[in-house]
Amino acid sequence: ANLLLILIVNYVSLLLTFGAVFPPLAVALTLALFSVAYFIKLKLGRFLCMAVEQNRLEYLDLIESECLRAGAVEVLRRSTWLLLLFSSVFFTLFVFDTLG
Repeated sequence: ANLLLILIVNYVSLLLTFGAVFPPLAVALTLALFSVAYFIKLKLGRFLCMAVEQNRLEYLDLIESECLRAGAVEVLRRSTWLLLLFSSVFFTLFVFDTLG
């Protein structure tokens, strides 16, 4: 679950930095973000359905316990600050490069 969160934050950071500068790239990054999130959702759903079909309910408890810790507010807060920092540095260099 944390890996998925890191992946989505990476796509959002790419979208906010490079997608704002070049809009066709923003469309491609948005499609990539949605397709990756949907594919992971499908994989998890298939895994859970197969676990129920095979009566392996311990996997359901394992997934539940892993997802309880995911997305801690402190981790998201730190990643948001890093995202804002690097995006602002990129935009600063981009604006100064285009102005002069």
